[in-house]
Amino acid sequence: MTRSYGRLAAGIVVSLACLAAVAVVFSVSRWSSDQRPELTDSAVVGAWRGSGASELIIAGDRTFSAKGLPSSLVGSQATTSTVPGVGRWSIQADVNDSSEKKTQLVLVFEDLDDVPVPFSVKLASDLADGKLVLFWTVGDPDLGHRVTLEKV
Repeated sequence: MTRSYGRLAAGIVVSLACLAAVAVVFSVSRWSSDQRPELTDSAVVGAWRGSGASELIIAGDRTFSAKGLPSSLVGSQATTSTVPGVGRWSIQADVNDSSEKKTQLVLVFEDLDDVPVPFSVKLASDLADGKLVLFWTVGDPDLGHRVTLEKV
């Protein structure tokens, strides 16, 4: 009977060790495959342009101005196809990101055409052709419909 408990204990230890090894491999591969660029003030300050006449000016004093941004940025609250606005910005990590990598530019609009303010949106960072881009998704993120801004 003692031998049965010994085998059971050994089996549990081996199972836990395998589980721990899988968890470590998964965590390391996830961490090493994360290609999202981390945002810094110097990386985001400047002029950003998207399709059409959309423009986002990020100032070093943590303010921004926008014109011609697609209304998809503010969802169904906009009544026009593009929106102008001004406000303040910050950089933060996604709330679901345990790495705390700062990959989001948060825009808090203080004046936004006909949309009630304050209104905030989060733009994510990515690389396109080796260059930093900011984007937001329209609709279901899994469908991959992105609106992208490139620094000029």
